[in-house]
Amino acid sequence: MPRDWSRPTRHHPLAPLGRSPHLVVMDGFNAGRTYRLASGTTSIGRDPRCDVALSHLTVSWHHASITVRGGRIVLSDLGSRNGTFVGLDRVVRRELEPGDLIRLGDQMTLQLVFLEAAPVS
Repeated sequence: MPRDWSRPTRHHPLAPLGRSPHLVVMDGFNAGRTYRLASGTTSIGRDPRCDVALSHLTVSWHHASITVRGGRIVLSDLGSRNGTFVGLDRVVRRELEPGDLIRLGDQMTLQLVFLEAAPVS
């Protein structure tokens, strides 16, 4: 019987087992930096206290958040001035898929990827 992906699961349905969601900064000063998305909500913005702090003028102080819960990864715009985009679409709230490109404002781009968890030492 096929798996019912509408029911909550421990892993995103498209994620390879043993891998966890991460954001990769694609451009700008932090290009190449990777942020692990833990279960719960991750804040994104210019505020240095954000989980993902991005110092770019088109990124709002509290720009967006990503919530990982029940096998779903959801991006939410927090009323940013310059907008949050997935691909070319401006979004207020959107469920993300592996490989999605997220643009904050004019130029800051992040990509959702699934990476192998680092070994615990």
